[in-house]
Amino acid sequence: MINKLGKIKRYTTNLISVKPSDVYIVSFPKSGNTWVRFYLCNLLNNLPSSHFTNDVISFKILDQTMPELGLSDLRKPWPHENFPRIIKTHLKYNVVMGNHKNILVLRDPKDVMISYFNFEKTKVSSKFKGNTLSNFIRDPKLGINAWCRHYLSWKEQDGIIIKYEELKEKDVDIFLKLNEYLGISCAEDIFLKSVMQSRFESIKKLEAEKGLADPSKVGDGFKFARSGKTGQWKDLFSENDLEYVAETLEKYQIRLYI
Repeated sequence: MINKLGKIKRYTTNLISVKPSDVYIVSFPKSGNTWVRFYLCNLLNNLPSSHFTNDVISFKILDQTMPELGLSDLRKPWPHENFPRIIKTHLKYNVVMGNHKNILVLRDPKDVMISYFNFEKTKVSSKFKGNTLSNFIRDPKLGINAWCRHYLSWKEQDGIIIKYEELKEKDVDIFLKLNEYLGISCAEDIFLKSVMQSRFESIKKLEAEKGLADPSKVGDGFKFARSGKTGQWKDLFSENDLEYVAETLEKYQIRLYI
């Protein structure tokens, strides 16, 4: 009860502290949110007007620099006047969040289910009590129904949508559009450097060398940058799983990733 009240107080304080210029970066877990945040954090640091560290942007520095709703202290002043504060959240949209610019990161929910399932299996304290991917897909709070509710809550908001699959194919074009949406301009060399620093291979190497922000939350052998592949569901989903996902997307009238 005490923990729940503390959480409510923390979120309330956070929401009161959100500024009109703040931008939400939102996604269902394991959808590519971290990739986009790494790009934005690298870009922030590479800009001469907002450079804040000579160290490589690690998972720890990323989390310290770009806050998360409900976990970080949003009362702290944002020191970079020409760069919007980017606030991460995996929550569904709620009217108490207000009307802000937002970046919605989407990934094929079938691949999301695989990545999220593997993540929950390695956590020290997991929300998932089942033991198979099929169980996970059907979990009411973590599975495909939860993905649908999350997507529908954000899709009507006035924001930019970034698809993970498109990001893998043309990250330069996608991040250029993101810069335009956020009103950020920079020299081409700074932009391209930030893109390169944020690619999967760079993040994987960074994880191996610097580790995660809080490795105590996951078990031994956990890799955040596990594979980054698309279409893994083709090898791991049963026919029943595919039918269940298709029926669920149809139930919510979602025409994506069919």
